[in-house]
Amino acid sequence: MPVVATVCGDPGGANALVPVLKLLEFEPDVRLLNFAYNEGIAVLSRSDLTCTSLSSKSDTDIAIDYLNNIDANCLLTATSVNSTNWERFFLAAARELSIPSIAVLDFWSSYRARFSDEGGAEIILPDKLAVMDERAKAEAVRAGLPESHIVVTGQPAFDALSKTRRLFNNDLKLQQRTSLSVSEDELLVLFVSQPLHEMQATHGLAGQGFNEFQVVQEVLESLECIAQKSGRKILFLIRLHPRELSSKYDWLESSHIRIATSTIGSSREIAMSANLVVGMNSVLLLEACYLGCVVVSVQPSMTGKDNLPTNSLGVSYAVYESKKICMSLEKYLLNPIARESMISRGKCLSEGGGAARRISALVLSDLQTASTPGAEFLS
Repeated sequence: MPVVATVCGDPGGANALVPVLKLLEFEPDVRLLNFAYNEGIAVLSRSDLTCTSLSSKSDTDIAIDYLNNIDANCLLTATSVNSTNWERFFLAAARELSIPSIAVLDFWSSYRARFSDEGGAEIILPDKLAVMDERAKAEAVRAGLPESHIVVTGQPAFDALSKTRRLFNNDLKLQQRTSLSVSEDELLVLFVSQPLHEMQATHGLAGQGFNEFQVVQEVLESLECIAQKSGRKILFLIRLHPRELSSKYDWLESSHIRIATSTIGSSREIAMSANLVVGMNSVLLLEACYLGCVVVSVQPSMTGKDNLPTNSLGVSYAVYESKKICMSLEKYLLNPIARESMISRGKCLSEGGGAARRISALVLSDLQTASTPGAEFLS
């Protein structure tokens, strides 16, 4: 029986891989063997997918041994940006062993960093790179990745957004707000955190002109002003990234609004229960737009390009200057006309769907080709 080896590490990449793995699990003539590390282990576990845990020491020779030991016929990986980056070593191993490989991109950023070594000199590419849309394809090509390797499939983690939005109702919203101790007269502002400072410090990524500590402080100060001005109660709920410690924002305090952190439950349902979703450029902000939320992206003094595509589409609002944060938050939190206008624009978004099916079809096609005598693969 053909064996498909899979690898994931970062939570975004793991979440993108899960819907594909769920489909491949039901293929009667495929044996699926998953490898995971860092947050990827927990993501697969929550989805009832078994995996072999990889150590913190990544190496091409070790990856070769893994693929040889399981007689892998195809490699499917997520794409990560971290100090371990097992995906890249497995891709190198697959190339060494002439095993066809497919990698899945999950966001519009770090195109080269996902496949290059620490110095950026060597790039290890999959035979096929599945990307979200034509924008991602164009940006990947501009970053130096060969167009011949790129296939537009959609983002598998977004496949379920339409169903999630359709099934969410006022009863579920009330349940969420009750579980978060949000009173009837209280506004819920969800802040989507990201470990930007850590990534810049430990993974050698270029800064974006801001980090989460600066943004969360400026958003909190703005909400304090809004609460004092309007007389409204506000709960400032910080949704932590899986890499972040629960104590990360313990230093935050306010005498005007409540502050809480969130690590459990459905981030999508919490977003749909909030009066406003605020963050920087997290994929959860993009998902929130598809789910019909009012979203503000705060990226003060941003350098380079804006990675959040919904900002350019006008279905989320981007703030690039600190002095405009308070005004923007007040507008999209309290102005019903502005809020409804954003929600209406968001209705034009197409949830698409079918990305997982398209990627699983690529895997099955590679397995079929591999079973054909004399088959050759991209090099």
